[in-house]
Amino acid sequence: MKTVAIITGGNSAEHEISLQSAKVVEANLNKEKFNPIIVHIKEDKWEAIIDDTRLKMDKKDFSFIVGN
Repeated sequence: MKTVAIITGGNSAEHEISLQSAKVVEANLNKEKFNPIIVHIKEDKWEAIIDDTRLKMDKKDFSFIVGN
């Protein structure tokens, strides 16, 4: 199974539309083949969203810590 990031948000007027689009992509992704992680960007804040848990991301290397 491959882990894929679904990037959403951003710093534009399209922010809310991007959030809705990410939900559609996640809902329609084949979960037998892919493990989706939503990456929400708003201003300088990046978060990975896994099972409704928001985890701070380091945008320099795209990392986050689970279970902290």
